[in-house]
Order: sequence, then structure tokens, then C-alpha cells
Amino acid sequence: MGRIHKHTISQGSMLSDKTLGIVRLLLLATTFIACGGPLEEQSRSEGEQQSQDLEAITAASWKEVEWVPRSQVLGDGSGVHTHPLLTGDVNGDGLTDLLFIGQDWSGPGLNIRVKLSNGDGTWTSRSQVLGDGSGVHTYPARVGDVNGDGLTDLIFVGQGWNGPGLNVRVKLSNGDGTWTSRSQVLGDGSGVHENSSHAADVNGDGRTDIIFVGQGWSGTGLNVRTKLSQVPATACALNGRVYDIPVDTQQFPRLSEQKPVQVLSLPQLDVSARPYTDGFPGVPNRTEWFAIRFIGSFSIPTAGSYRFRLHSDDGSRLYIDDQLVVDNDGLHSPRSALGTVSLAAGTHHLRVDYYQGPREEIALQLFWTPPGGQETYWAPCDS
Repeated sequence: MGRIHKHTISQGSMLSDKTLGIVRLLLLATTFIACGGPLEEQSRSEGEQQSQDLEAITAASWKEVEWVPRSQVLGDGSGVHTHPLLTGDVNGDGLTDLLFIGQDWSGPGLNIRVKLSNGDGTWTSRSQVLGDGSGVHTYPARVGDVNGDGLTDLIFVGQGWNGPGLNVRVKLSNGDGTWTSRSQVLGDGSGVHENSSHAADVNGDGRTDIIFVGQGWSGTGLNVRTKLSQVPATACALNGRVYDIPVDTQQFPRLSEQKPVQVLSLPQLDVSARPYTDGFPGVPNRTEWFAIRFIGSFSIPTAGSYRFRLHSDDGSRLYIDDQLVVDNDGLHSPRSALGTVSLAAGTHHLRVDYYQGPREEIALQLFWTPPGGQETYWAPCDS
């Protein structure tokens, strides 16, 4: 710590700068009273000494910050700088990748070039021609995890591309530097673009939403329009993201500020109680203190009251269309909790939050009972 410990008291004990300052003031006050007058010169000297000590500590701290230079020639032309550089974790390895977007580089229309981080300051190049017209660049592109799979996706917004009003085009990351296109016509007027759009997880479901702000659209003053991301109805699996959590976590933690360490996909939740040393299927090298957020969707032909049973060790929660239906949270041995919800015919979105605390067992199973039916394992493909 440099000169911060150079001062001692008579017994040889070390004092902090703050304590030293108090001691000095007391000494000055004592001398002031004893002498019957101010000690301006001594006070100034003490102040100068403290200033010098602070400068020395600051200089020593800056010496601890070092940069290791890395460089690589990738060879792309200057056109990659036409639009702002974007960053994100495209392949879910926990490393930040570079995303360049532009037109007509390697083929007609929208081109995306990704520089995948190798983790050592070098990059591996990937590129794909997606073909969208130049209108996708009218407004700034955004990045976010639209479908909750732990990979960074690209979001483009504009007007009148495939239909009247607001259009949203998403390029879903395939995890290897290539993309799958999705688009939707939402119909809002051009006023939604008067101010910059924003991408963030508004409802805490692990998926990036789009926020538009403006004045006087549907009423006086500030108006906010949010486009909540929904899992595609064609998804026939539960997509999960795995997180490390602190030891001694007592309930399911907030994950919006955390980064997943792994992604996985399961056809259903049927992990019967087992020794924790066996681990969770598809999650290697983790047996304690991890969390998984699963998302999926399902369609039902008949409206009615549906009962769900969630069995877990440790905590779990079930949400249907962002509504909490079953709460089985907390540290506990294998146990079940029930919940009932009224559902309309059609597609619904499901989320299961689960975490494993300390030994001894692991379990996570989801069952449902449709109106007038028998309890069975819930699975998106069977619903």
C-alpha cells in the first residue's frame, strides 16, 4: 500500500489515513490551547504532508492498472464502419463478440459480419448475406436476447416494409455467427421513431423487449409503447439458460443482471429425485448452487381451468403468460406444489424458474391436468 503505513504511534501500531488525520487535528488543538494562539504554519505543513501522501497513494494505485496489447489484421474494407459497431455474446460462450452490419458486401442486401472472440484478444470471422433492403438501416439496430436462449440477437425497426405501419425484423442468432430471420407487422405510426427506441427486458422473463417513447400518441403528454417479446408458438421444446448463483442462496435470485453460463433444451421437465452427485441432465460440472430459467410455449384447443403440479428440490416457480401459477420456491427436499389457472383456447407462454442449492438431492418435474382429464407430464409437443 506504499506510504500509507509509514506513520506509527509510540507502541508501533499502524493507523489509517482517516485515523491519522483525527490524531493530527487533536494534537493541533492541544497545542493551540497550550500555546494560546493559532499554529498556522504547522497546520499548513500538516495539510501539505497529507496532500503529498494522497498523491503518492494515487500514483501507486494507477501503477496497478496495466494493459496487455493485442492486435490482429482482419482485412475487411472500410464499409464495415458505415453503421455503428454492435457488441454481444453471439455464441453463448460468455465472451463479447463484434457485429458489423451493412449492405452488398458479399451479396445483395443486408450483410452481417461477426468477429467471434477467441478469448485472447483475437477473432474468428463469420459472415452471412440476409438480403434485406437498405431500409433496415433507417433507424439504429439494437441487440438483445429476444428468445431467451442466452444468445445475442439483432433487432431492426422501420415503417411499411411488409405491411403498413411499424415493422420489426429480428435476426435470431444460431450460435455460430449465422442468423435466422423473423418479422412482424405491428402497425404503429411513424411517430414511434421520433425518439430512439430502446431494447431491454421489461417484464423480467429473460427476453429482450422493445420500448418506444413519445408525446401525445394516445393521450396528452408522455406515451410509452412496449413490444413484449414472445416465444414463437412453433417452439417444441423448453429452452433453458443456466446461471451460477451465490452459496447460501435462499430463494430464486434475480437473473436480469446476470449472464448465463450455458444454454440447454429439453423436451419436457421430468427430472425425478436423484442424488445431487448425478447432476442435472444437460448441465455438466455443476451439482450445487446453480439456477435454470426455462421458457416455452404450448397451444390448447379447449378453454377451461388447468391444474399444474411442480415437483422440485430445491426451489421452483411456474409462470403462465407471465402470471405466477405455482410457487414452490425456497430450500427444501423433494416436494410438490399445486396451482390452477383459467386459460383461453390458443397459444400460451410458459416459464419455469428452478434452482439447486446444497446437497443432497436434485429434482424438477412438471405435471398438468386439463379440464376433465388425468394428470400427465407437461410437454410442449404434446399439448
